[in-house]
Amino acid sequence: MLKPKLKKITLKDYNNKDINLLPQDIILKKKKKYRMSLTILTVILAIGLMSGYYFYLLYQIKITNNENQIKANHIEELLQKEKQQELLEVLQQKIDIKSQHLMDIEKSSSSMPLIVSILENNLPEDIHFLNLSIGVGGEISISGLSSSEVSIAEFIHNLKESKAFNDVFVSNITYSNDTNANNLYSFNLLCKNRGQ
Repeated sequence: MLKPKLKKITLKDYNNKDINLLPQDIILKKKKKYRMSLTILTVILAIGLMSGYYFYLLYQIKITNNENQIKANHIEELLQKEKQQELLEVLQQKIDIKSQHLMDIEKSSSSMPLIVSILENNLPEDIHFLNLSIGVGGEISISGLSSSEVSIAEFIHNLKESKAFNDVFVSNITYSNDTNANNLYSFNLLCKNRGQ
């Protein structure tokens, strides 16, 4: 008797065959469990990545806030220095103005004896001084009394001829009659020292 010829089984045949000794519902449960585990793992991984990114953003925000605070402090310091600089400039301007006034006063004070000497040399006999002052700008104010307008005119002429003064002019002349029947003229002259 002849033996039946057995077919040679290859690996391909094993792969094509669906040999499963477990019931179908157990296989479905295993697949479902596997998918559930994969889903949970994916969710956990996504949550971990988002949490990491969130904490990274918090750290970057903290660093940026620190840098902004440092810059704000520098800006505040610069603003305070700018205010101090402006205050110093205002004070320097005031000092310069006062210094200029002091120099003008010193200059006029040093020239006062010379001016008095020039005035005395050019003063008619019937003129009497009441006041002599030198302003900050070098303007000289001369107030006095005279018994006649002619003497005042002579005094003005003498001052102009002395060439020590610029722009000699009368700012006012007032006539008054006192109780002793004396005619008196009070006057005020304004002029500038030629050296100013």
